[in-house]
Amino acid sequence: MVQEKKVEMMTKLAIFEKNEKDKAMKLTKYYLTDYVRGELLKSFFCVTIGYLIIGVILSLYNLEYLISHATSLNYPELIGKIVMGYIVLQGVYLIIGMIGYQRRFHKAKRKVKNYDRELNELRLWYRREKL
Repeated sequence: MVQEKKVEMMTKLAIFEKNEKDKAMKLTKYYLTDYVRGELLKSFFCVTIGYLIIGVILSLYNLEYLISHATSLNYPELIGKIVMGYIVLQGVYLIIGMIGYQRRFHKAKRKVKNYDRELNELRLWYRREKL
């Protein structure tokens, strides 16, 4: 006889396995600090590359002005503003990223823990049926 509770559990487990299991299991193979550190390192390089690309585009856009005022520009101040903008952008992005990556890790950990709990519950159900 088909039992609704058992079918509901099996369906829930199958949906998790199909949609989220690989991603969640991949995250939970790491310790929290290792996962967050690795993701922040990737973010650091992506923000740096993006900042450089935007800087090159802005420089090319204002190239005429830069060439015509090349001797009168205050280069130390200009470089200081560019570096401070980079530091502020990196700091804000890394703080937000750290919070987001920690949340993602804990959410995946919770999902895997629930999956394991429900899988064990289903195994116990089958063992009771055999007896």
